[in-house]
Amino acid sequence: MGTRTESREQTHHVKLWLEKITGRRVVEKIQAHSGAVIERASVTDTHTSSKPEVNLGLPTINDELDSAIRFYADTSQVDLVLISGCGNDVGVQNLLNALNSGEVDNMTQEKCGKPVENLLRRITSAFPAAQVILTGYYPFFSEETRNDFVLKALGRRFFKTQANDDSRISSQELFERLKSNSRQCHQASNTQLARQ
Repeated sequence: MGTRTESREQTHHVKLWLEKITGRRVVEKIQAHSGAVIERASVTDTHTSSKPEVNLGLPTINDELDSAIRFYADTSQVDLVLISGCGNDVGVQNLLNALNSGEVDNMTQEKCGKPVENLLRRITSAFPAAQVILTGYYPFFSEETRNDFVLKALGRRFFKTQANDDSRISSQELFERLKSNSRQCHQASNTQLARQ
């Protein structure tokens, strides 16, 4: 369940690794898809897709959980739930437009705090015997990110200038803001998720 950032091949490698280290056959149910958010309140676009690579908020991670619960005849037989969540709820557009680290912290706490706590409660209740692994996030933008035309297009598309500010931000300033906000979001989300 959760945000899908890996390919089917990578998912298969995780399955093989688990089988190797446990000596047991692994039967997986993959619910994750790109763009999934935790709660419907975070979604403005109501489109869905059956293709996991299509970046859409719906179905939500809670919807994916409901589907997984229906899939298993006996949920107490589930040993492991691997999940990621809240990165899409924070969102690149919000991250891009955050003016300072305090705003990033507040946004991350709001999206990665109570919603994740509620989700984890649902998971542990539905799958009482399962180990639940909640993964963190890497910084969305870093020193390793290329400052190229894709990033510039992203900035033009999503960056909002302040109402009283007619000046345009340079691509380098935009890139520095993205890196700084990404670092802050990475630290804040890891702290928030570790509390769960």
